[in-house]
Amino acid sequence: MIINLPKRSTGTDANVPLRGVEDAAFEVHAGICIVEGRRFEPFAGLELGDSIEVRGESWPVVGIFTADGGVSESEIWCDAGVLQPASLLCINTR
Repeated sequence: MIINLPKRSTGTDANVPLRGVEDAAFEVHAGICIVEGRRFEPFAGLELGDSIEVRGESWPVVGIFTADGGVSESEIWCDAGVLQPASLLCINTR
């Protein structure tokens, strides 16, 4: 998902990619090192049959996939036609 955040140098908005990842992302992407703070805690409630709340709506977990250990395993996928209206709400929040 793309979100808008102000640049430190100018204060003007810039498009910034927002990606959900798991711990494995730190192993898959060479050179990633947290220099301040800590890693996030893993998410709960993402088992088959569970639901997650997205923008006030309950979204069911209907499948679990693997990708040979690749970075895609750290993502949550859904039908683009279903996600598009929800992501537009996130982008157009001004």
